Amino acid sequence: MPKRKSKNRSGSVPITLFEKARKLFEKAYFKEAEKVCSKALQEKPHRSEILCLFSEICSKLKRPDEAIKYANEAILKDPANPLGYSAMGAALQTKGQLQQAYECYKKANAKLPGDYEIAIAYASLAHQGGYLGESISALKKLAEKDSGSKEANLLIAACLNEQGHDSEAINIYTRLLRDNMDDSKLLSNLLLTHNYGRLVSPQDYYSLVSKVVADCYSERAVAMTEAISREETKTPRIRLGFISPDFHRHSVPYFFKPVLTALNRDRFEVFCYYNNSRHDDVTAIIRAQAHKFKEIVSLNDRQLAEEILTDRIDILIDLAGHMRGNRLGAMVCRPAPLQITWLGYPNTTGLTEIDYRLVDEITDPIGEQDQYYSETLWRLANSFIVYEGDDALAFQTELPSQLTSEPFTFGCFNNAQKIKTETLVAWSKILKRVPESRLALKSRQMVDAESRNRILSVLKADGIDASRIAFAPATAAMQDHMKLYNKVDLALDTFPYNGTTTTCEALWMGVPTVCYKGDRHVERVSASLLINAGFSEFVGENVDDYVDIAVRYATDEKHRLSQLRAQGRELMQDSNLCDANGFTRKFESALLSMYEKKTACK
Repeated sequence: MPKRKSKNRSGSVPITLFEKARKLFEKAYFKEAEKVCSKALQEKPHRSEILCLFSEICSKLKRPDEAIKYANEAILKDPANPLGYSAMGAALQTKGQLQQAYECYKKANAKLPGDYEIAIAYASLAHQGGYLGESISALKKLAEKDSGSKEANLLIAACLNEQGHDSEAINIYTRLLRDNMDDSKLLSNLLLTHNYGRLVSPQDYYSLVSKVVADCYSERAVAMTEAISREETKTPRIRLGFISPDFHRHSVPYFFKPVLTALNRDRFEVFCYYNNSRHDDVTAIIRAQAHKFKEIVSLNDRQLAEEILTDRIDILIDLAGHMRGNRLGAMVCRPAPLQITWLGYPNTTGLTEIDYRLVDEITDPIGEQDQYYSETLWRLANSFIVYEGDDALAFQTELPSQLTSEPFTFGCFNNAQKIKTETLVAWSKILKRVPESRLALKSRQMVDAESRNRILSVLKADGIDASRIAFAPATAAMQDHMKLYNKVDLALDTFPYNGTTTTCEALWMGVPTVCYKGDRHVERVSASLLINAGFSEFVGENVDDYVDIAVRYATDEKHRLSQLRAQGRELMQDSNLCDANGFTRKFESALLSMYEKKTACK
């Protein structure tokens, strides 16, 4: 739960213990606060305020079950006290039960609408759950009271972006950045939002990123020096470091884990730097496979850079770019002689301290846009990534429309913020030319009325009836998510921001994705994936081609689609896209070549 100003809300709690515990809590002395609060609770066991504080302390000490117990007692003692519900929300959030936490904070906000901390917590969880309209409504009330509230405005911009209002989000980020030029999180949000639409050209984006990154990191861009030379501390293996906030159930491990598993341990010693407090079974797998797994969320950029330097990392690879939770600020200090960005972000970082960016010749054709990257592009043979699917996931070997009386179903499970007007216009053309078909859309944002209405308004304007569109929200279990592909005949990609994980997931479940090759990396990723998986026939050269391919496989060539449905998993498993060993050997060779070039220059 967020820090709360020290004050006695009821006027009836002895300040000598309760207020002392509260002050210790606000200073993050949680163990000390627990001791004092425990004494206060012994004296006044029926006071809901003390129970709430004790619950908050337990949450901070990562004891969510105790926190839930005390919050529940507080609610039973005083159901009218909003702090009981906010304490319960904090406890449930610590336990990872975000939907229940959201519901608790919603109750707390309704009971105490003027409380800034409760409103921020409620709006943040509403945003995470996809309830974007609710989040914006709560945040705008805060912004009206304090127009300078950066936290509230950041969340508003994030929600607007997810609703498809990129320009409005960018305006907020740009305004905030003028007064907070050294805020790297704000900077990354601005740059990431620019990738969702065509508001600027690749050249203009490069001009923007070069300027704002230089302004943000100018005072931090000081190379670190070692007391001992690298020659004197040289290790027998190359020390390879990966930095990521996503070593958990997330899209990134689908592409990172197969490489981590296949890396030659005789040549590389692997360090994983994890910038997140979330842990699950995927975290455990990555931890077990790394030589060293380090939690870095509590370290500032300088401390992290010093840690990497102390570890004598030879090659440092960023897996996030400007995605949430990145640690680009540490790379600005250049703690490793060779620094690379790969996988997580579909554009240049703008950091001259990062030497290379890993791509392929499909996502980034030679000579087309190299000048718009601060990094040197290194093109891996065939694909720039490799995918690991789950063999335990059963897939339907027949087209859903042939098994049931349901109409032919197109599907897109990409985030709704990727669904732009130009994509919707193309989908309208497809639905018109396949008049009995329908379109299934699934994403976290589909619980949000504004997000649904934005999509429907464009389709309705083109004469598509709303009854032909099926919306589905996010699913908690991965198996439930993947099973939904058994109801889709053919997937449709978004543009200009393609799917990556969703394209691979669809293929793994026997569902080809229709895409086209655009004019920049972000809208050529699916083309690379499909071509390397052996499904090049679903890659168009332009939007008209995209529409024609979708229509053709839904009508005249449905038999071909049916064949691929039965053979798709096998074709993908035998393809470049799933060849973990082959990809990793090329990956290792590239790293060694880059390292030799870099060290030869010194």
